[in-house]
Amino acid sequence: MRWGVFEDNELKLTAASLVIALTLNTSLLFLYGWLLEAAFGATLGKALVGIRIVRTAERGPLSASAIRNVLRIVDGFGLYLVGTAVAACSNVRQRVGDICAQTAVIEGKFGIGVRLTAMILWVATLAGAVWTVPRICSVNSTVHTPYLNQVVVRIGQNENSAYVRIAGATLDIYYSTDPEPELRSAAR
Repeated sequence: MRWGVFEDNELKLTAASLVIALTLNTSLLFLYGWLLEAAFGATLGKALVGIRIVRTAERGPLSASAIRNVLRIVDGFGLYLVGTAVAACSNVRQRVGDICAQTAVIEGKFGIGVRLTAMILWVATLAGAVWTVPRICSVNSTVHTPYLNQVVVRIGQNENSAYVRIAGATLDIYYSTDPEPELRSAAR
């Protein structure tokens, strides 16, 4: 929000805010998957559901996990349509990242202690985010940069519609505030 503006029922996101959010989210997601999979063979979610990553070749765990997680970009095209299609055609259900990193996802036995620790860490992370985000957003110190200040995304609402405008494209979602629209139109 430091590079965006909220005014008159409209959120305006600048190019700077989108670049920063995308960079931070991508970096955190990569580091989370890369480090936990390299060190423990599983992220918190994988440990909870009982699956783990194993190497199928003599590649080091850090490099295998890095390759696997960098290629999430390719696997994620079309809401993971590419990764799903490749895994469906693979004999051992490997996505592009697994094939290139020479890894596979298998069922893994995790003890109750590991699962309980994963659950506690997951809940603590979620609670920390719920506690932190409102405090970050409550500080209204908008920073204007000489570059990247152009508004590229607008999200808001009018009298009877909500809208999303990205660059030149607009998506309008119309809704009725009339509790009985059929009765009113039938009476006309």
